[in-house]
Amino acid sequence: FAMTGYSQGGYVVSASSEVNNAWQAWQAFNETLGNSAWHTDGGYDASGAHIGGRSLAGHVGDWIQIENPDKLNISYFNIRGRDGSAVQLPKAIKLIGSNTGIDAVSEWDVLFNTTDAELVNTVTKSFVVNSTESYKYYAFVFATNETNSSIAIAEIYFYGHRENDLVRLP
Repeated sequence: FAMTGYSQGGYVVSASSEVNNAWQAWQAFNETLGNSAWHTDGGYDASGAHIGGRSLAGHVGDWIQIENPDKLNISYFNIRGRDGSAVQLPKAIKLIGSNTGIDAVSEWDVLFNTTDAELVNTVTKSFVVNSTESYKYYAFVFATNETNSSIAIAEIYFYGHRENDLVRLP
């Protein structure tokens, strides 16, 4: 379903930063392509390395997290950058999962990690998650991008099933 706020139907979205009220974290889950997006407030140097000191469970970079009402097993995910904003695409993408949501390295497992995502701003790209575990919390950590710009994500889609259920999401 398309989210219309930070909390809906037992799902709760949070993030390390947002530019302002026009670019909120929940917009990465609102099923609106184009110029609607979650937009970080910057923090990358000219080489694309994150300099803002943000981290989640020891994973450095801007992050966006979703808490689910049930534990989910994710098979793959899709990401699309904000249209018209090629310089705000992440290059490094890490997906981590937790059942507690506690900000400690021992509480989060790395499920997917790439340093060269090769995203294109008008194309939705799929990534396979090789995990058999189910988690209540999922977070993406974006550590670099093409320039010293901020990161903008138009949409994130998860595909998988609830723990002990073979019904596919969405």
